[in-house]
Amino acid sequence: ILNAAFYSGSTLLILDHFNPKVFLEIIENYKVEQLFLVPPLINFLINSSLTEHHNLSTVKHIHNSAASLLEEDSKILKAKFNLKALHQLYGLTETTGVVIHTLGNEPYPMGSCGKLVARCQLKIVDVKTREKMGANANGEICIKTSRNMKGYINDTEKTNAAFDSEGFLRTGDIGHYDEEGFIFIVGRIKDLINYKGHKVSPIEIENILLKHPSVKDAAVVGKSDRRAGETAVGFIVKKEGTAVSEQEIFDYLSKFVGVEKRLHGGIHFVDVIPKSVNGKILRKELQKMFE
Repeated sequence: ILNAAFYSGSTLLILDHFNPKVFLEIIENYKVEQLFLVPPLINFLINSSLTEHHNLSTVKHIHNSAASLLEEDSKILKAKFNLKALHQLYGLTETTGVVIHTLGNEPYPMGSCGKLVARCQLKIVDVKTREKMGANANGEICIKTSRNMKGYINDTEKTNAAFDSEGFLRTGDIGHYDEEGFIFIVGRIKDLINYKGHKVSPIEIENILLKHPSVKDAAVVGKSDRRAGETAVGFIVKKEGTAVSEQEIFDYLSKFVGVEKRLHGGIHFVDVIPKSVNGKILRKELQKMFE
C-alpha cells in the first residue's frame, strides 16, 4: 500500500487502531477516494448507522484482503457507496506485498481474488506428491517472485521448509485457478479435514452453507473420529426471524457435495462465529467446544 501511494503520488492516511468516529471523520474531511480494508471494517461500513451522518461520497474504490467477502455483502457495499470497483487482494508478508489482485472494473468470478500480478510466477501442487496441478484442481499455492523474502532470521530450518527445490514459496494456502487464469483460495493446509483419506476444505463447505436462505454465518472445523480420522462439524448462525433445523441444513448441503464433504460430526447453532480482527474464523476456539 505504501509503495502504491508513493508511485501514484497519493496522500496515505494510516490509523494505528480502529475508532469508528475517527475513521469516518478522516474519510469525510480528507475526501478519501480509496480504502484498503479487511472484512470486519467492511461489515462496519455496511451495517453501522454512523455512516449516515458522514459524507462518504468520495470513496470510489475499496480494496479487500485477509479473507473473502460474502456475495451478498459485496453487492450491498457496491450499491451503498456507488463504487467504481471493489477490489480483491492476496499477498503475504513473505511475498512483500500483493501477488494476486483484481484489475479495475474487469469483472471477476465471485470468490476469486483475481489474477497473478506482473513478474510473479504461480504453480499449484498436490499437497502429498508435490506434482503440478492443472486448471480447477485444488492444491497448495506456491509463489515465485523477486520480491519474495530471503528467509526467516536465524531460522535456517524454517527457511528451507518455506521454499521448494525450484525456489517457489510454499504459502500453505489451498486453491486453484480456472481456464481464464482467475485464482481462488479455498483454505489452509492446516485446516483441511482428513475424512477417510479425503482432504476436505472447510471453506468450500462454508460457502455452500452461506447460500442457504436461513443462514447468516457459518463455520466448519474438523473433529477427531476413531473410524474416519476426522469428521466435519458445522456451526451455524441463523438469520433473525428464521427457523431451520439441523436435518434441514444437512439435507441442503447433501444436494451439493459428496458423502465425504457432509457434516458427519454434527451441526451446532450458535449466536456468533468467533473471528480475528482480520475477519478470519478462529477454528481452534470452535474446536474447544467439543474437546
